[in-house]
Order: sequence, then C-alpha cells, then structure tokens
Amino acid sequence: MSALPSLSLSANGISPDGGVRLVESLTLCGHLEEMRLSYNALRNSTALKLAGALPPRLRVLRLQASHLGPEGALQLSRALDGRPHMEEVSLVYCEMDDQTATPLLASLELCPALEEILLSWNLLGDESAAELARVLPKLGRLKRVEYELGSPK
Repeated sequence: MSALPSLSLSANGISPDGGVRLVESLTLCGHLEEMRLSYNALRNSTALKLAGALPPRLRVLRLQASHLGPEGALQLSRALDGRPHMEEVSLVYCEMDDQTATPLLASLELCPALEEILLSWNLLGDESAAELARVLPKLGRLKRVEYELGSPK
C-alpha cells in the first residue's frame, strides 16, 4: 500500500467504525494523492481521525454527503491548513453551517495549489460567503468554486 496513489471508496456503506479503521491504515499510504470517500456515513469519529492522518502528498479530498457534522468539518479545516499540494476539496452536502465553514474557508487560504472548492448544499450563509470573498483573491490557481445554497433537509 505504500505506493498507492489513489483511494476511491465512495458509496460503499462505510460506517463510522469502518471509517476509523480505514483512516488508521493511511499511515501505510505515504504516496496517496487522491482520497474519495463520498456517500459513506463517516460522521465525526472518522473525520477526527482523518484530520490527524491526512497524507502529506494529498491533492484531492472528496467527502461529499459523508455526514461529517460541524465538529468533524472543523477538525478537517485545521488539518487542511497549509497543505501545499491540495488541489481539490469537496465537502458538498456535509451538514456544515457558518460556524463550521468559516474556519475551513480561512484554512484554504494557505493551500496555494487549490484549484477547486466544492461546498454546495450545506447550511451556509452570510458569514461563510464573506469569508469566501476574502479568501478567493488569494487563491491564484483557483478554477472552480461551487457554493450553491440550499438546505439539505
């Protein structure tokens, strides 16, 4: 697994316990660049572990509809802080609100390679929009932003 460049396990019914075990194995994946775990019920327990185990070369992180919740998303925002290789972050439909998304958006400012930010279908409002507006001019390689508003309920 040490040479594995991509992990795609979206929509596999991974539970929070399975997600935690999966994340624990990431220490063996030193070359992992892409991680796709969308549409699994990972919840906060997995996000908390993932925040401390993101591979150093990670470029793509897709966690759409993973039921992260505010605490998990907040921990991920801290983990994303200063990721020099991160190109894409997708946290669509992750139950994030302004309180959670604002620090996440602030941390993305320190990801110079970022090309895509996908945050649609969360519970985002004025505070998140203002933080995004502040951060966008600092992301010179950014090509795509999705910030479609709507309640996931």
